[in-house]
Amino acid sequence: MKESTEVLLDELLKDYQTPEQILGENGILKQLTKRLAERALQAEMTHHLGYAKHDYQSKANKETLDDFINHEPKNDWLEDEQPSAEEETIQPSTISEETVSLAGKPARKNSNARNGTTKKTIRTDFGKIELDVPRDRAGSFEPQFVKKHERTLNGFDDKVISLYSRGMSTRDIQAHLKEIYGVDVSSTFISTVTDSVLDEVKQWQQRPLEPIYPVVYLDGLVVKNREEGIAHNKCVYLALGINTEGRKELLGLWIAKNKVLPNV
Repeated sequence: MKESTEVLLDELLKDYQTPEQILGENGILKQLTKRLAERALQAEMTHHLGYAKHDYQSKANKETLDDFINHEPKNDWLEDEQPSAEEETIQPSTISEETVSLAGKPARKNSNARNGTTKKTIRTDFGKIELDVPRDRAGSFEPQFVKKHERTLNGFDDKVISLYSRGMSTRDIQAHLKEIYGVDVSSTFISTVTDSVLDEVKQWQQRPLEPIYPVVYLDGLVVKNREEGIAHNKCVYLALGINTEGRKELLGLWIAKNKVLPNV
């Protein structure tokens, strides 16, 4: 497996020599991210519908099976059904292929199917990428790789949080993302990302703890903390407990109110 991966990488990179060709705006890494994302979305659609694209045989079989499962038997199933005069006069040439399924019965007009794609621009670690997201006729497809109304690929939010945790202001983060990744983000987007982290922090702070921790360690870590546009050194105290099963667990974090003075 490792050897085949190396061969594949050598084949991919043989025509890409410079960092710009690999990591740039039109580099291979960005192209691969787009292709892989679209492949993943198409695979999700296949799973959602139950058949692959252009696989009409599997589609017809699935519809026939669904009809069989959802079929409601008639009460007069013991009686022989006689064809009506109207049915007897129908000629095969008047029946279109669209109205006949594999089961020899009218095809369902409400059968779900692919309905083309829609363009969606997302932010990634390599800049903006335009994806072709598949749609279905029923509008019931809910992609998980890139969810509806989601405009970032996993990993981009982590970069925003990382910059925020280093004491950078919203404006600094905007400028950094623009300079490094060529991505324009709004201050509202940055606030939404950081606020979502704060919500998770509150849930973590309110989680139930074990009744007993045989061993508890207390320690402090000096970090940068931005207040009113100025970064100061502050100490973060942490409590690390060892539960009765011998596993370490972070019990809590507390930021000191006083600033940490530099060593003289």
